[in-house]
Amino acid sequence: MQIDMLIPLAILGAIIAYLLYSRSMYEKEVVEVYEEKLKQWKEHSDTTVTSQKRLVALVFDQDYELSIETLDDKCVDRLSRGKFHIGKLK
Repeated sequence: MQIDMLIPLAILGAIIAYLLYSRSMYEKEVVEVYEEKLKQWKEHSDTTVTSQKRLVALVFDQDYELSIETLDDKCVDRLSRGKFHIGKLK
């Protein structure tokens, strides 16, 4: 009676061991492929992007009111939405 249950248990254990082994091998292959793709991307990518400041508007204090005169019309939309940062110039 015990041998009847031992054979399916052994088969189940072998299947589980095979599935664990095949999954770990597949994961290693996937990691190697993506590491190779990352190396290729690093070789071909341009990582020298820097942010640039440019003068787009002048702010004047006139009779206790601030007035903004734009030099570039592209920034008017951002100014009207309030998408700007106020900082001190030293």
